[in-house]
Amino acid sequence: MTCKFIIVEGIDKCGKSTFITKLMKALPNTILIKGGTITKPIDNSIVEKNKVLSFYENIFSISQLPYFDDKTIITDRFYPSQIVYSWKRKHDDFEDDWFINFENKLLDAFKDKIYFIYCITDPIVIARRFIADKEEHLEVDDIKDIISRYNKFYGRTKLSKTKIITSEESSVDSLISDLKGGLIV
Repeated sequence: MTCKFIIVEGIDKCGKSTFITKLMKALPNTILIKGGTITKPIDNSIVEKNKVLSFYENIFSISQLPYFDDKTIITDRFYPSQIVYSWKRKHDDFEDDWFINFENKLLDAFKDKIYFIYCITDPIVIARRFIADKEEHLEVDDIKDIISRYNKFYGRTKLSKTKIITSEESSVDSLISDLKGGLIV
C-alpha cells in the first residue's frame, strides 16, 4: 500500500484549516476527511468506547481500499481529539490508553507513511479568535488545559510527529515543503 495518512490536530482556532488548505494545494492526490470527532461517547463505559473505536477503525478500513493507493489522506481531527476533549465529557480517555491498540493497527498498516501534525499557537491569540468570530467563548485557562492535553498526547503517541506553530508562516511553509519533497511520510 502506498497511501499516506496525515492526521492534523490542534485546538479550535489554532490555524488547522488554513494549514490544511495550503497542504492540499501543495500535495497532489489528497483526500480530506473532516470532522474526525463526529462520534462521541455518552459515558465512560466500554460499550461507548467501543462505538467510538469502531468509528475510527471504519475510517481506517476504508483507507485500505485500492482506490486510495498513491493518495494522501488528510484528516482534520481524528482520534487524538477524542482523547484530548474527553475530560469535558466527565471521563478521561487517557486513563485506559485505549488509543495505543488503535495506533498499533495504524502503524502496522501504514508503516512509515502515517504522520501526526500538531498545530499550536498562543492561547491568547486563540481566545481573541473566538471572540472575533462571535463563537462560544473559551476562557484562557480552558484553552491552556486543552493545549496541555494535546501536549500529553503528543508525548505519548508512537506516531511520527511534529509540532507546527501555525502563526509563523515560515514554519508552515517549511513543513509543507518537507512534505511535498517526501522528506516526511
